[in-house]
Amino acid sequence: MFATLLLFSEVTRPLDLWNNNWKVLSDDAEYNERKRLKNRSLTLTEEQIKNYALCEIEILLNQRYKSLTDYDLPLPDMSTHRLRQNSMINEELDYNRADLEKEFSISHKELNEDQTKVFNSIIKAVENKTGTDDDRQNDKEEDDIEEE
Repeated sequence: MFATLLLFSEVTRPLDLWNNNWKVLSDDAEYNERKRLKNRSLTLTEEQIKNYALCEIEILLNQRYKSLTDYDLPLPDMSTHRLRQNSMINEELDYNRADLEKEFSISHKELNEDQTKVFNSIIKAVENKTGTDDDRQNDKEEDDIEEE
């Protein structure tokens, strides 16, 4: 319906129309995903629901050689649309964050000193987007200095 309005009506403020109506326009997103994945407990975040709806609208607009950008609307992350086609990926991404945080909290406390050191260096490399051979050499040099 939203794509039809954009294509065939003179919508003066499409972004306002989207912002005021996205929930109604995407109210079946979670249901459709649960049905498609055969997962009744699937819960999508608000951002995932918005992205789902924007993907569907973008696909419809593309069929008429248009895009959301033609209407100054945000482009969705289309990679998530492609990922939805792969049930194995969906199963891996469907996890309970609260359960994982609880498990992490318990497990992290049980790490010994060496494990904690390795864990912290991995987290640091991920956060800083490093992890090259040079970084490992620098870490080794720091360890050698500490041992002296």
